[in-house]
Amino acid sequence: KLQFLYLIAFTRSNTMALVNKQWVLRRPVKGLISQDDFELTSAAVPELKDGEVLLKTLYLSFDPAQRTWLNRGSYMKQIEVGDVMKAQGLMKVVKSKNRKFRVGDLTMGMCGWQEYVVSSGGRSDDVGLRKLPAFPTSMRKASPMLWLSCLGTTGLTAYFGLLKVGDIKKGD
Repeated sequence: KLQFLYLIAFTRSNTMALVNKQWVLRRPVKGLISQDDFELTSAAVPELKDGEVLLKTLYLSFDPAQRTWLNRGSYMKQIEVGDVMKAQGLMKVVKSKNRKFRVGDLTMGMCGWQEYVVSSGGRSDDVGLRKLPAFPTSMRKASPMLWLSCLGTTGLTAYFGLLKVGDIKKGD
């Protein structure tokens, strides 16, 4: 089972340091994906530099496109052995040194299969971070996971696929 656990470790100076649990590619994938293709590892969460934000992954999107990222010839850089598996996710800002993001802000971007990610807060970094707007009052009880489904990339793909490729007409 792929599980993300919250783990806190104590450093020698007795301050609390966060440890990032990450699923990395263990071997090249041939044929069907197996749990043996991945390995759960731990890495220290680095100290933030000016302009950076620390994000905690809340939800991950598991999409068919991820399979293509494991092979050459994809529209994205191939995931190499030892790399964190890529995935789009919903994240919460837990620490910020970036004036555009406050602790508690809900964000979306390419966080990968890991518990924490550091971002420069820009759309041009590896994360492609974007701050999510609050839902309108009528949707306040809606799940934030909607951003990864019908309000996200998969929802937009379905919407435009039906309109442009499916060529839906009135009455269909």
